[in-house]
Amino acid sequence: GLPWASDVSGGEATSCVRRAVDTVTPVACWGANDHGQIGSGNTGDPVALPASPVWTFGVPERVELGGTTSCAWGGQATSPVCWGANNLGQAGLTPMGGDVTTPQAWLTGIGKSGSLQLGPAHGCAITGGGTVQCWGSNATLQLGNTGLNASVTPLAVGAIANAKLVAVGSGHSCALVWDTKSDAKVLCWGSNSVGQVEPKAAGAAPQAAPKPVAN
Repeated sequence: GLPWASDVSGGEATSCVRRAVDTVTPVACWGANDHGQIGSGNTGDPVALPASPVWTFGVPERVELGGTTSCAWGGQATSPVCWGANNLGQAGLTPMGGDVTTPQAWLTGIGKSGSLQLGPAHGCAITGGGTVQCWGSNATLQLGNTGLNASVTPLAVGAIANAKLVAVGSGHSCALVWDTKSDAKVLCWGSNSVGQVEPKAAGAAPQAAPKPVAN
């Protein structure tokens, strides 16, 4: 079993847990390791039993996996700690490209995040000030930026304040924002091929500017 597991997340074919009272090996992962997403220092065959990444970052609060990239954040980690695929900057680590086989802390970016989500090739997080920043692939404007280049550096998504949660799909992103819960709204941006951003305008071009989702 996995005693003291307090958070769990799954990627494409890998899973990780956070172990709340283990200060030496607080994260354990298993499954596919073809891009180093186990964090043990190598790539290769799947790992059948939970293995601990090389860890020197204190006890994180959460783990989050997306595609073939893994991250942990919050708690004693002063910035996101990520590993695995980084070919499009989705691990948020410089330089962009290749695989990162041991956990690495971001040197710049969002600091301690209130919410962080990973998709197959990009991620988004909420900063301490309630704004949203995204990184990784921008093929369908899912970073909220009009350029089509991938970015290893988190980019601010315009016109968002008081964000409480973020959610990331394969080619789009959303944020839940409110001043008070009575005025809560969902803003989305990126691919709209099947109405992910504007449900009543499915098939429209990707949108870099966040759009409120209407009833």
